Amino acid sequence: MSVVSDARTRATFELKGVSAWYGGAQVITNVSLAVAPGEVVALIGRNGAGKTSLLRAAMGLMPRATGQLLLNGIDITRLAPFQRARRGLGYVPEDRRI
Repeated sequence: MSVVSDARTRATFELKGVSAWYGGAQVITNVSLAVAPGEVVALIGRNGAGKTSLLRAAMGLMPRATGQLLLNGIDITRLAPFQRARRGLGYVPEDRRI
């Protein structure tokens, strides 16, 4: 396999077994997700399904109980939100006032 095709199949962003708690309740349980270069992903679900919580946990904006986060193959699990942003990970929260 060539280096170019190998890079295209490797995930740019990956969550492995992520679980998180919010207000004393487990809101995310063992979620894994891999996003490849150029891929577009949509999180769809009912209110309270954990979509926003998953994104906030990925950005380090809410406590993550378990799991690992990789960005371009580098473990960013223990990085602060601003360090994740400096590496290219972004999050635009839902805000009806925008």
